[in-house]
Amino acid sequence: MTDLFGHNSHSLPGGGAYGRSAELEVRNPVLRLPAARAIQALPLEQRRPLGILLRELSTQADVQAEDAWRARKGIMAAYWRAVATYAKHLARVIEPRSPGSVASTPEERP
Repeated sequence: MTDLFGHNSHSLPGGGAYGRSAELEVRNPVLRLPAARAIQALPLEQRRPLGILLRELSTQADVQAEDAWRARKGIMAAYWRAVATYAKHLARVIEPRSPGSVASTPEERP
């Protein structure tokens, strides 16, 4: 069966079982960068402390975003929300198998 746009109603946009948004590089565009692959090539023991710090940075930036939003400073709220998002994306490049991550490096997969 097809929808109004001629798409098969059983397939999701972008194809695949979960659609385009299931692709790692769509959910975390930082993974497309060559430097991200270089980071992932480092031993996990070297990356882990930075991953922890970036997650803390993300949490702190989220608090700043909420404070700015309550103070009706939309531009600053958007800025801090972007900082939180980028920090989280970088943390997931550095330590991919953390809670809520979308990727894992090949050597860490079962």
